[in-house]
Amino acid sequence: MKNVLMIVYFFPPLGSVQVLRALKFAKYLPEYGWRPIILAVKDISHYYRDPGLLNELPDSVIIKRTESLDPFRILRILQPKTEKASTHPGESPQKKFQSFRDNLNLINKWISLPDSRFGWYPFAVSSGRSLIQEYGIDAIYSACPPNICHLAAMKLSHQYQIPWVADFKDMWSDYPHIHPTQWHRNKMLKWESQIIRQADSVITVNPGITRDLKERYPIFKDKIQTIVHGFDPDEQKDLTPLIFDKFTLVHTGSFFEPRQIPDYFLKALKAWLDKNPEKKGRTQVLFIGTLNNRHKQLIKDLDLGSIVILLGSMDRKKVIQHQNSADGLILLVGDGKRSEIVLPAKTWEYLASNKPILCMAPKGVTRDLIVNHQAGKVTEPSNVEGIIDILETFYQAYLHKGPLTKVKNQYPEYDRQSLTGHLASILNVISE
Repeated sequence: MKNVLMIVYFFPPLGSVQVLRALKFAKYLPEYGWRPIILAVKDISHYYRDPGLLNELPDSVIIKRTESLDPFRILRILQPKTEKASTHPGESPQKKFQSFRDNLNLINKWISLPDSRFGWYPFAVSSGRSLIQEYGIDAIYSACPPNICHLAAMKLSHQYQIPWVADFKDMWSDYPHIHPTQWHRNKMLKWESQIIRQADSVITVNPGITRDLKERYPIFKDKIQTIVHGFDPDEQKDLTPLIFDKFTLVHTGSFFEPRQIPDYFLKALKAWLDKNPEKKGRTQVLFIGTLNNRHKQLIKDLDLGSIVILLGSMDRKKVIQHQNSADGLILLVGDGKRSEIVLPAKTWEYLASNKPILCMAPKGVTRDLIVNHQAGKVTEPSNVEGIIDILETFYQAYLHKGPLTKVKNQYPEYDRQSLTGHLASILNVISE
């Protein structure tokens, strides 16, 4: 069995979508002859933990956790013992640490390059060297964000002449709300160019990002390809459906300012219920994940507190259980520069649930996917009237038990096990 060094930073027991891609690759790679050697950070300040995810890994997987001088590792060390010891999903940090974290995010975009995890770099490189010497690494895999993973992998790949796969889970250089000045963006573009040139293979999570990189780096287009997030069929097994006595819409995951925001959906929900007051006692919207104070205040201002239920974060099994039990699922991609290449990771789980998707997205990869699979109804993210129409359509289907989507029980092309086989094939080719 060959060894692949996976430089990922985020890894369970941390929870959230940030850990899932590396976790699922590590789960299935041994079936294809590759043993993952995971290089991740020690415990950091994070909005929730899901230790049960580690139970998915085969015994052959090795995990090395390192120190870091990044702010989130330091914050975790400074947090009170009561919070440090907690592993309850959805438990929030104490207020003073939440305030510190918010202020830190404002500072980070000015002084932290390539991102706020820059303080992990020397530890990742040092531990990476030790792991290469101890296990005779045959290939390196790195995933961003955080972007620092690619820089550490680039250093190690060059020093030891080990083939390297660079995985772009998000765009590296073209999010305008990340880069405060053109100088910052130019610096990021220079790093991105070096990564594309030096990596033996580049993979991305959706065809929009792949197309963008190929257009900007045409000389390297043959080594850039897509492996989507997909879903894990194991997560769909042995789930007990939840029984809701109301028309129930579910959104899983977090909202992000300034564009991944629930404002238009909430305003449409308010208008729809005001127009149909008899539906207020028959409707509920469940938000699973984190909302900021502005979102919570908006729910209060719109008098939706009895309709929109905030469930906080929860473990993976419960997330999938809620998705599979809903009458409809909420999917949002906000307007903004490069929104056309944004495709939320939860989209694949939504597809696997076979529940109709209320998709609010501009033209682009997310909208195309939902339309092509006839998986729900789509409208522009700021089109309040369009959202109202979809809410009514979904509600009528709920009342009459009518089908809204083309039912497809399986999406084998999005199975994480087979997608990992694609990654294994790439590793086999570059390590020959």
